[in-house]
Amino acid sequence: MKKIKRLLLLHDWMWSVAIAFVCYWLLNLGPASINGVAMEYYAINWMQALLATAGIMAGLFAVARLGLWFNLQKIHHYVWGKRYKVPGSWEGAKEYRLFSFEDFKTLQPWQKLLLASVWVAFLFSAALVVFLKLLSAASVAP
Repeated sequence: MKKIKRLLLLHDWMWSVAIAFVCYWLLNLGPASINGVAMEYYAINWMQALLATAGIMAGLFAVARLGLWFNLQKIHHYVWGKRYKVPGSWEGAKEYRLFSFEDFKTLQPWQKLLLASVWVAFLFSAALVVFLKLLSAASVAP
């Protein structure tokens, strides 16, 4: 069970992209198939753009991570960890060591706050740009 949990946490893009696009597809089918509710009375194009943004952001994250793994494995292992043998344990025991997390713990509190704030602001602004582009494309009448 631990291995499955680790696999799902390590490769969250596999299930998050799929869930986002399944929800997008179900949102298209949902209101129209329930008691014949017409889609024109409910403007849900913003919700579709939101779900599509979630899927696109997770997909872009996966592409970037796979690109790091193929091209710059040292950086990938630094950020996402590398398996190593635990000293003094049985033959097959291996654990993940997160070097980036160990370095993050050594930062000053103001540096941690600044790094986290910049990272969140970057991700939020990227998601907002994608969301607004999708929303503007969805609201154009044919």
